[in-house]
This record gives sequence, structure tokens and C-alpha cells, in this order.
Amino acid sequence: MKHLRISGILAAVLALAFAIVGPASSAQAAGTGFFYIVNKDTGKCLEWNGYNKPITQETCKKTQYQWWNQSAAKLCNYASIGGDYCLGDAGREKPVYGRSSAKAKQLFYSSLRPKAQTTIGAVDCGYFKVVKGKVLCGARILVKGKTYSPKMMWIIKY
Repeated sequence: MKHLRISGILAAVLALAFAIVGPASSAQAAGTGFFYIVNKDTGKCLEWNGYNKPITQETCKKTQYQWWNQSAAKLCNYASIGGDYCLGDAGREKPVYGRSSAKAKQLFYSSLRPKAQTTIGAVDCGYFKVVKGKVLCGARILVKGKTYSPKMMWIIKY
């Protein structure tokens, strides 16, 4: 009888814990499938140009070279069946490059939900941004010292 009571209490505690931290709501979950990464300032999409070549921003054309997907904490291009073509960096204030998944660093971003506006970056180099038409990784660009510049904001479009 004592074991039954303890297991009942344990079941209630586990149910409460699951209710509190259980599955993500649709508002919290990332979108699924491939998406475009569009710069808020230019309205252009990030485009894969090949392994160890700079990532560029181009007019959005819905090609496989502009389709991205989340792979762990990396953003990888659809052109690679195995998802091993990912966004990578070459250092602070340097261009963003196409890298193999093994060589690409983990990225940070706040959301990959449809229409999310987010910063993207890597710990080693900083934030992805557009400077003079090029996609670079480096220091933040702030407007009036407070808000992020549209040059370093990215819109996720499915």
C-alpha cells in the first residue's frame, strides 16, 4: 500500500512537471522544412555559391541555392542532399563563407518561425550583416545606440 501511494505521488509530480515544461506550443516551435533567409534592409536572400566561397545576397529566386534548413545549431543549404553545406565564418569583420558541416561553427539566432525577424551570428566572429553589399560577420550595427540595424536583421520566409 505504501509503494502504491508513493508511486501515485510520483506520477502526479511527473504529470505536473510535464504540463509545465512539456512540448512546445506552435508559437514557440521553429517552422519545419526549407526557408529563405532575407536581409531586412536589402530584401535579398542569402545564396550558397559553393564550398569555401563567400555567401552572397541575391534577388530571391526560389532556387535550391537559396533554400536553408536548420541542422543542429547550424544553418545548412538544400543544394547538399546530406545537409553538409552550411553557413560558416572566416573571422571577425570577414565574409560569411560556405563551409562543410564539420567545419562550420554553431550559430545563434532567436527564432526560425515563419516571418521571424532575427539576428544570426557565431560566437567567434559576431553577427551576420550586410556591409557595402557583402555578407560579413562582425560587430553589431546599432541605430541610435539602442536597436539593431536592419542591415543585421534577417527575415525567415517559408
